[in-house]
Amino acid sequence: MVNIYTHLILKSVADPDGKLNQFSTFVQQGVSRMEMLIHDLLTFSRTIHTEQPPAGIADLSEALAESVSVLKDRIEEAGALVRIEPLPAARGDTAQIAHVFQNLLSNALKYRSEERTPEISIRAQRKTDDVIISVTDNGIGFEPEYADRIFGLFKRLHKDAYPGTGLGLAICKRIVERYGGRIWAEGNPGEGATFYFSLPRLPEGSRSE
Repeated sequence: MVNIYTHLILKSVADPDGKLNQFSTFVQQGVSRMEMLIHDLLTFSRTIHTEQPPAGIADLSEALAESVSVLKDRIEEAGALVRIEPLPAARGDTAQIAHVFQNLLSNALKYRSEERTPEISIRAQRKTDDVIISVTDNGIGFEPEYADRIFGLFKRLHKDAYPGTGLGLAICKRIVERYGGRIWAEGNPGEGATFYFSLPRLPEGSRSE
């Protein structure tokens, strides 16, 4: 509604010095940020209040393929190299884990270094009780002291330079914890970052891992 009436005002009022168009751009940017915030808040709310039981099998390869497909244009635009190792199935939900992958890959693309070609590697380690997935990039990284803070609500390390709502990693944390896993990160400024999340392994014989 705000966008629509902004355009109607511009059509109805003369703008000889172009200031109204400039102001209109500011309004549209504000509307876009609000739409993004509302979308992320709704996603976060659904991950908290859903009554669906957290039992299921997540096909991690399918979840990752879906997220890569969604981000295909951004990956090509950035000229990023994405390396993927075979991923097993684990306890969880394929669609929701796809959301986790999408957010982690999106962050790797967003916080890429301007000095080198973006490289992202996705791997899995099979432990006794769980599977640990890592998403490693060679981007701008972050100070190790902020490794826990970045998973908090509305917590962002580069507020002025990069757009975002500060909800993406909080949503990832809630999804992973819902299925009995955990999520954490390691990084250093200028050296990239690695995000890890774990999910419980499936019982032997329930599905090929």
